[in-house]
Amino acid sequence: MNIGSALKDIRQNVAGRRQSEVAESLGISQTYLSQVEGGKKIPSQEVVEKLCKAYKVPMPIVIWKGMELKDIDKSKQRAFGLIKPIIDDILAGFLVNNFK
Repeated sequence: MNIGSALKDIRQNVAGRRQSEVAESLGISQTYLSQVEGGKKIPSQEVVEKLCKAYKVPMPIVIWKGMELKDIDKSKQRAFGLIKPIIDDILAGFLVNNFK
C-alpha cells in the first residue's frame, strides 16, 4: 500500500496546498510529511485522519488510491487490475468536482 503517494497526489491535485503549509497547519514537520509522501515513513492512522480532514477528502478514497496490486489476494488481482484504472478515473473527476 502506498498511502504516502496517494496523500501527495491529493494534496497537490485536489487540495492544491503546499507541503509546508499543510505541515504547519497540522503541527508536524515538513520533513516528516515529505517522508510520508515519499514512502519513507508510514503515518499513523491519526495523521492520515488529520490529513484527510485538512484535504477534505474521505479516508476510504485515500486508501483506495494507495492500494497496489501486491496488496490484493492473488485470486483477485486480475479483477483488481481491470477495475482500478476505471475507478481511479471516476475518483479523479469526483475529487476535482466535489472537493476543490
